[in-house]
Parts: sequence; structure tokens; C-alpha cells
Amino acid sequence: MREQRIINLLWIVVPTLMAIAMTTHGSRTEVVARGLQPPPVVLASDDRPGSASGFFWETHSTAGERVYQTHDGRSVRIVARPGEILLWCRQIGSAVYSLAGHGPDELGPPCVIDPPFVLRRTPLNGDAARTVSSSLDTASVFVMRSGAVCYADDRGVWRFSPDGGASKLICPLTARNVKLWGAAGETLYWIEEALPGGRDPVGSCRLMALSPNQRRPHTVAWAPDALTDLVVSGHTVAWYHPASRSLEGMLPDGKVTVLARDINLATTPEVVGDHLVYLCERHDDGRELASTSVERGGHVRLARLDRSARMLGVANDGVYLTEEEGNWFAGQKHTGRLLRLPLPPAGGPGLPDYGEKREATMRQDHLASGGFKRAAEWEPSLPSRDSAGIGLP
Repeated sequence: MREQRIINLLWIVVPTLMAIAMTTHGSRTEVVARGLQPPPVVLASDDRPGSASGFFWETHSTAGERVYQTHDGRSVRIVARPGEILLWCRQIGSAVYSLAGHGPDELGPPCVIDPPFVLRRTPLNGDAARTVSSSLDTASVFVMRSGAVCYADDRGVWRFSPDGGASKLICPLTARNVKLWGAAGETLYWIEEALPGGRDPVGSCRLMALSPNQRRPHTVAWAPDALTDLVVSGHTVAWYHPASRSLEGMLPDGKVTVLARDINLATTPEVVGDHLVYLCERHDDGRELASTSVERGGHVRLARLDRSARMLGVANDGVYLTEEEGNWFAGQKHTGRLLRLPLPPAGGPGLPDYGEKREATMRQDHLASGGFKRAAEWEPSLPSRDSAGIGLP
């Protein structure tokens, strides 16, 4: 009986000690709050608050309704109409944009969201929500900082102005699926995947860019397989190549470079000054917070975290994350805790150069077989089109 009690105790104590050791080893994060139920979620935003008090924290979430509130009492409620399901919500400037689709219903297949898709704009000042478009036939929709809306269907990439009006075709596409979007000012970026019937191999991906002064987009990078996690902020353009486990970026001269190798990216990176900050998977079933300098490259570990860790967002005073706490073996109810990686004051030198360097600094073109190619090498393979009359409104 005594031996059985010892074994039962070890089943409780050992996993707890291992979790503590893995979570705290090498960590530069600090615990801001504990016992949060449910684990915290914040509204995605293009704006960076001064601290965690400026985040819109999710207080209620269903398939057709989401409510967010700041610590100072400001709140916003996003509601879909009956029969609709909210696909995403994002704060852009002084409003929250949301996209909703129809279904699934009792007669249709499960987990299938059907058009038409509805894009709405909900002001943060409490005014009534406004329908931006109620007849989109695609869920590939992107809202720029200016309020202009871009979307992609089977004919190409379209854009209409913030005050409405007719959509204009800015880039014809054939047998392409636009998966990810980004923008730097008025320059639009997107990742498109080749579909059957096109000239590129099925499943290959291109990163495209279209500036206001261009009549046709140009290829930034190409890969024979997937490209994911596009990040566009100012002069920083980066993405992830899962097949080579590489974080890639574009240099000012337009060349593609390897920023970090041998990483299993778990979250889309956030831009902090000259650095990309992100979570990646560890081989021991945990996660780690890491950073990569856009200028110097490399991979710097900032903290070891639990496998439940998620990145909430970046404020001026730090990078905020959350992870679960509790012990299934002890029968405790799982809650969340809020973590912060402190950042220097605004105008400081940028992300501190602390952490454990796991990769030597590097900056080189990645032209290995099967990898990325510079735009100039692949531009001739683009289908020729008459681009006359195609431009930004």
C-alpha cells in the first residue's frame, strides 16, 4: 500500500517538476497574471498599444458573436446575422472589420462555409456596424490600412475603394488560389498557390508584389511547394518555407535571403524593430520564444515555454504570450497565465540581444536546388497578358 502511494505521488510530482523546469529554463519572460479563466485571447490588430491595458481582450465568443473589452472599459461587439458564422475579426485603424460566411446547415456537409461572404465594419466609438460588401463570392479578403478592400476569386485580384463603388480588376489570375495577404503602404503582397490547369506545378507557390506605379505584379519568390506565414511591415517582408524549415526574407535589393534555418515555426512572426519574434516547436514537445534579426539573420532563443504557449501580440512595453497552467494528474482545472517579454522604451536600441544563440549569423541568397529563386529567374514563366487599363483605382 505504501509503495502504491509513492507511485501515485510520483505521477503527480514528476510531471509538475518537469513542466516547471522546461518552462523556466533560460526564460527572460515574466509572469503578469495567473489563474485566468478562460486562457486570454486578444483582438488581432494592426495597431500597437502602449501596454497590455490597450489590448481588446475577448470576453465572449460564439460562432456568430464576439465581444472584446479593454481594461479601461472600452468594448466592441461583433455580431453576424442568423445563419452566418464569423470567420475573422481584425482591428484596422478606428474600426473592427469582420468577415462572415453562411453555413454549415443541417442539409449540407459539415464544416463547409458557403458564399456569399459578408464584410462588415464596426466602429470602435460605438456607432452601428456598416456592411462594406454583402456579395463576396470568396473568403480570400484583405483590408488595407487605407480601408481599401482587396479580394481574389477565380478571375484574379480585385480592389474597391473604402467608400464603396465598383470593384476593379488589378491582376488577372488563372488557376491560382490566393492564400495570404500583406501590405506596406499601398504596395500589396500576396501568396498564391498553383491549381490544376495552370502553367506552374500544382501546389507550387509564388509571393507576388504590386505597387501603385506598376501595371502588373512581379514575383518576389517562388517555391515548388508551400509558402506560409507572410509578414509585411514597412521594409520588412518575410515568410516561412515549411519544406526546408527556413524563415526567409527579402532584401532591399529584391533578393531572397535565408534569415533562419532548422526551425519548426508555430506562429506567424511579429515585427519588433529590426527583429522577427515568433514561437517555434521544440523536439521535446515544448515550444520556445525566439527572435531573428532581419539585418543579421540567425536564431536566438529567448525563452523555453510549455507546448500550450501562444503569442497574443506586441505592445510598446513587451511581447505578450499566454500558456496553460494546472495539472491534469492532480485534477486541477486548467487556467491560463499571461507572460511578458519586456522591450526597451520607444526610441531605444530595439530588441535586446539576449538569449541563447543557436545558429551562427548568416546572410546569403538561398539558391539551393528546389529552393527559392530570385524574381528575375522566374519572371519569364509568367503568363503574358494585356495589362492595359489594369491599375489601382
